[in-house]
Amino acid sequence: MCSWLGFVNDKLVGIVGLYSYKAYPKEAWLGWFGVLQQFRRKGFGTQLFEFAKNQAKNEGFENLRLYTDDIDNFDATKFYDKMGMDCEIYDNSNDKHFEVGKTLIYSLSLCGKKVEAWNNRDLFLNLHEKQNEEK
Repeated sequence: MCSWLGFVNDKLVGIVGLYSYKAYPKEAWLGWFGVLQQFRRKGFGTQLFEFAKNQAKNEGFENLRLYTDDIDNFDATKFYDKMGMDCEIYDNSNDKHFEVGKTLIYSLSLCGKKVEAWNNRDLFLNLHEKQNEEK
């Protein structure tokens, strides 16, 4: 995982990060993406998003993905729509970290091919919980 802080004139504007799962080596996941409230709607989110997208593309990933919801992150979902990302409902009942039907997966192709839907593949969050319980 890599994370970057965005600054303008020595003022922190936001953060963006990328991570991946070993089981899905062609998929980069956007994480820790946010812009401080006083800097929103001024183009900084677009700059951070484009930076992360270019980093993922340069690393050889074929798709950029993220998960969110449209309840707590309604404004963000509108931003992802604007950035041309495809949206689908994550409905994996085996993954108890998400409320079934309320989590969204956003996807964007980085290689010019049509992005394949995530189709409820596991995000492995149950695995992380089991590992923490064993410690």
